Amino acid sequence: MPRWNDFTEKVLSEITGRLKRRRVQLFVNILGIGPDDIVLDLGSEDGSYLAKYFPYPGNIVLADIDKAPMKAGVARYGLRGYVEVPAEGPLPLSDRSFDAVWCNSVIEHVTVDRGELMTVTTRDFRRRADEHQRAFAREIARIGRRYFVQTPYVHFPIEAHAWLPAIHYLPMGYQARIAKGLKGLWIKQWTPDFHLYDIRRFREHFSDASLICRERAFGFTKSFIAIRSMSSG
Repeated sequence: MPRWNDFTEKVLSEITGRLKRRRVQLFVNILGIGPDDIVLDLGSEDGSYLAKYFPYPGNIVLADIDKAPMKAGVARYGLRGYVEVPAEGPLPLSDRSFDAVWCNSVIEHVTVDRGELMTVTTRDFRRRADEHQRAFAREIARIGRRYFVQTPYVHFPIEAHAWLPAIHYLPMGYQARIAKGLKGLWIKQWTPDFHLYDIRRFREHFSDASLICRERAFGFTKSFIAIRSMSSG
């Protein structure tokens, strides 16, 4: 039986549909994506976000840690294929093997194993998360001739995963307990496995980006997008 908040999450998804379409259009336009470009959709499970709005779905290759959603997405949207990747370490993909990499609201989750969230200290979580995210950013730059990496901004008033104000400023143990306690009660289900970016750290991790864009909502910076429009090597 569907949960009541399955419905609210569906409504929230529909509300954000316009933003999604606009973001994909920006990806296509600013990177000059054409009908012959092969695109890696990195970390988006079944690929539905990009596939719904991208003009050349048959050119999309999915890459994620779970094969089942990717296999379903390829069949549903007519995508080119998928690659199963490890949860940690280098991606099993060759240098510059894709014309462009799309990575949307993924890198902030490249942190620690979810089983550690109740016990890891906030300081250790942030240290290890930063190391993993830095390495992940290097992999994106390595495998794509161009890239488009979006991530939520740490100081936006409403945290993007929980839809709660300032929840991510709390110590990790408190975040994990609140997420568990509100499961089934709140309009948005989430796991506090994310380490959000400020502009300094984002620029450091994507130092070869051609451009860092800011997306705004209600006058506030909502997210960052790192764009490399041409290969640096």
